[in-house]
Amino acid sequence: MTGKNDHGFWERGYRGYKSRGAPDLYHGLADWDDVATNTVNEEFADMFMNWIFNSFEYSSRAKGAETARYKWMTTNIAEWIGRAGR
Repeated sequence: MTGKNDHGFWERGYRGYKSRGAPDLYHGLADWDDVATNTVNEEFADMFMNWIFNSFEYSSRAKGAETARYKWMTTNIAEWIGRAGR
């Protein structure tokens, strides 16, 4: 899905999103071709947006990635907001 690959490098995944472009990803491969596309920050921004709108792809095609993304955001968001408020 997303995270460190077998070689220890972070790799962006797209499973769990409805598409690779707007409105599902605002900085995905379908929209941009630059170095920022595959960054942790852009991945977080897209996950946050889909979490807020609960717009992940909930189908068998996503193979549970949408639920994993949603749960990860739900589990961690309170801590992140708390840190931002300090």
